[in-house]
Amino acid sequence: MKTKWMLYLVLALGLLLSSAGALADGGLTGLTAEDPAQRAVLAPEFSPEVTDYYMYVQSDVYGIRFTPTFEGDAPATVTMVGTGVEETTEEVASGSSFILNLSQAYEDMRTDVESTATIEANGVTYTVKVQREDANYLYDAFTLNTKATEDGNEMYYWLHVPEDYDPSREYPVVLYLHGSGQRFQNVEMVLMRNQAATSFVKYGYDAIVIAPQCNYTDLSAEIFWYDTDLNATVFGNGAYSILQDVIAQYNTDADRIYVTGLSMGGIASYGMLAQYPETFAAALIHCGLMTDVGLDKFITSMAEYKTPMWITHGTGDESVDFENYGIITGALDEAGIDYTGTVYDDDVFLYPMRHFCWEPAYADQDVLNWLFSQSKSNSFGTLVDLKVEDPSFKATPAFSTDVYDYSIDVQHDVYGVRFTPYGEGPFKINGEAVGSGESYVFEFSASDRMPKETYYTGLTGVVEIETSQGVYTYTINKEAIGDIVDAFEQRTYTLPDGGEMYYLLYVPEDYDASNAYPVVLCLHGSGKRWQVAENILMSNQCASAFVKYGEKSIIVVPQCNYTDISPDMTEGWADRDLQMSKFGVAAFDILQNIKAEFNIDASREYVTGLSMGGNGSLSMIANYPDEFAAAIINCSYGNDFGKLANLVGSDTAIWLAQAENDPAVRAENYYRITKTLDELGVPYTGTLIQKHNFLHTSDHFCWVPMYANYEGCLDWMFEQTK
Repeated sequence: MKTKWMLYLVLALGLLLSSAGALADGGLTGLTAEDPAQRAVLAPEFSPEVTDYYMYVQSDVYGIRFTPTFEGDAPATVTMVGTGVEETTEEVASGSSFILNLSQAYEDMRTDVESTATIEANGVTYTVKVQREDANYLYDAFTLNTKATEDGNEMYYWLHVPEDYDPSREYPVVLYLHGSGQRFQNVEMVLMRNQAATSFVKYGYDAIVIAPQCNYTDLSAEIFWYDTDLNATVFGNGAYSILQDVIAQYNTDADRIYVTGLSMGGIASYGMLAQYPETFAAALIHCGLMTDVGLDKFITSMAEYKTPMWITHGTGDESVDFENYGIITGALDEAGIDYTGTVYDDDVFLYPMRHFCWEPAYADQDVLNWLFSQSKSNSFGTLVDLKVEDPSFKATPAFSTDVYDYSIDVQHDVYGVRFTPYGEGPFKINGEAVGSGESYVFEFSASDRMPKETYYTGLTGVVEIETSQGVYTYTINKEAIGDIVDAFEQRTYTLPDGGEMYYLLYVPEDYDASNAYPVVLCLHGSGKRWQVAENILMSNQCASAFVKYGEKSIIVVPQCNYTDISPDMTEGWADRDLQMSKFGVAAFDILQNIKAEFNIDASREYVTGLSMGGNGSLSMIANYPDEFAAAIINCSYGNDFGKLANLVGSDTAIWLAQAENDPAVRAENYYRITKTLDELGVPYTGTLIQKHNFLHTSDHFCWVPMYANYEGCLDWMFEQTK
């Protein structure tokens, strides 16, 4: 199953003005960021006029390389400080690099880890905050188990079974074998130190994952999974025995058992293929090595079984010399055995050492998709039915085995469509092996979401399902909304402190001042605080939904254009006690100005928002209970909901929406809000979207179906009057 990484990775477009304002002289001319997972994204996109930046990195990234450029011979002064690392200061020449570190300590793995680099160049100070993603939900997706080894000792192993495990389905299995460093660390570090076993959960593969620990405590003995002659140790035998136990306990797909490992685990992966070649459908192997004795065993097995392999190594590997890659692949080439190889050159940034070639590999979904596309069965199954799900919950064309070409139109904020085939599998969907009842998600790539031109031209994708009956083709068309974006006017509002705040305004083209119009106040989420204002319309179908689905209305879309992009939400529309911030108060004042400028039906004022905007919408009706006829509030949050008491006696109609499995705004917020409203006797409508329902690339995005008029919520809103 394909899915994209962190639902909260921020991409920015264009140039934003920071609190420092435009620079007259000096400063940086460029700033690049590189992380070992090769996913670094600086937000916003660098501009000399922007001095404050932010970026997220995945949980096993412990350092980021930054390269500033600037005019003049005087070096820049860089100060670095962060969680679990000492403050350091160094001087950096233009075009040279410095490394900002993040804590590698076990005690920091389950906590927020942030590091900050302050760059002073030519009299201008730039700040970059780096936050490591919260991966607790990945660790918690595994359970810890024990297994008695053949010598009578106890061996730990982590096991992930899909939450919706169905014993009537067959599941692929991944056996992950860690490197030597995790032998003596806390067993949690098998999952935490490297995003390896957890990557299969993070990217949504519907698979059983096993991560045993070679938990040997005698450091002098140097016991591994396998020795370099590829002889199994008690732990190598134990790992395979655990695999067999899991296969016996769960309904697994014998044609889709995979092994993967890094360093010491790379050696073990070769060992597993040499010893049990009949077991594995494919292997993903990082920086392994073996002696001539081991190589003979390995080549002999692979010559017979020809197991598909993807092998990676770094040319500058300090621990397992790169020459081992050449020896192994050279032997495979000589024997005529196919494999896929990836070599990371020295200019590819790998930290803390170039031994860590697995970091970019496990973060590369093309690599992981390849692994799951491998099957020992080369025949295609017979397709009986196909379920196609659009995250906006709109109907898709009914499937018929006699019809081979389909077309699906999706709205502009849909980035993925889920396909679930049923019948006698396996099938191949866009080259990936998929069993009956398993799901494949087609996604428009993240890079296609943001460029403005795609919202004018739309996007097209193709999904091909290979079966014994032939190939079924689905063409997926993402709508173009450039005309809607252009229909909004961007305006500027002056804050009481002298700052500027942008807002977008939609007025029907045939506006008639003799008619009173309903007005909708739309409040965006946290990701749009530092993006260009029009991106509020592009990324989410919030304001644009009312142009498409609602009756003619005036739509007001303010931007909480805060440039300190820290994770702290107190500088959103309101704080967690529902107290309006300066931006929330300004949004309300902008609404009042619009009411004075246009003929507005005072009985039909509406407010809606998502995530941070959900909190803002809830705060709006709590602080201004006599203002709004209705509110649609998506995934709101808070600590103290005491202000909701202001709604007692108010006739504001409320519709709350929440995804049960939301990773960003937990469903407990929904339950606390509804409990408070129930206790106060304030009526509301609630939509709790169950975790088994497909939502989006992130289950946070409950607003996608809501703003597509799910359960008639938009129609309901326009029916409400004050």
